[in-house]
Amino acid sequence: MQLHFDDEAFDGQLQRTVGKCDAGMANVGECLYIASRITEGDRDSWYAAWSTFADGLVAQAAAAAQTGHATSAASLRLRAAEYYRQAFFWHRDDLDGKELTTAYRASVDAFRSALPGLLGRGRLIEGDTPGYLFAPPGSGPFPTILHIGGYDNTAEELYASVYPALDRGWAFVGLDGPGQGSVLYDRRVPQRPDWEHVVPGMFDWSQASQK
Repeated sequence: MQLHFDDEAFDGQLQRTVGKCDAGMANVGECLYIASRITEGDRDSWYAAWSTFADGLVAQAAAAAQTGHATSAASLRLRAAEYYRQAFFWHRDDLDGKELTTAYRASVDAFRSALPGLLGRGRLIEGDTPGYLFAPPGSGPFPTILHIGGYDNTAEELYASVYPALDRGWAFVGLDGPGQGSVLYDRRVPQRPDWEHVVPGMFDWSQASQK
């Protein structure tokens, strides 16, 4: 189903972000407005439209936080995190490129600034495969979902799947592995074929993070 663009790749990525509306990571009206500012097939206008709108949300969030509206600030920052991620999507071919390095860092910063106001007492997990833990109310340990994205995912983007887990009393761990998110963009560790040697460590981190 076409949402806005004739270009299937552009439209698919637009739908990818719109699909996160239920999780509070996007707003349909905002996404369609951003899409209207993009020249079809032009990755530079794609970057400019998404990143400029995200910049505005970050500014609104700062104003909301200064006046004591922490929930509104977190909501604005969460959407900004997703829009910044979307901004650099077509610029992942150059790990040193300004668009990737700027928008990726802005996405992470916005998400982590939102973290205290998000569902599930989210906290950062450090290590070889970094990411985030979200847990339901109560004392754990809890049954836990370990979510690993695809090659173009980031751990921050995986927040879209957090609330269904929490609603059912499960904890949620979303991690970046080799060739993903911070492991690729910050540490320059590429994708590898033998993930059977990566996933056990992720399970260990997931278990240890609840202690």
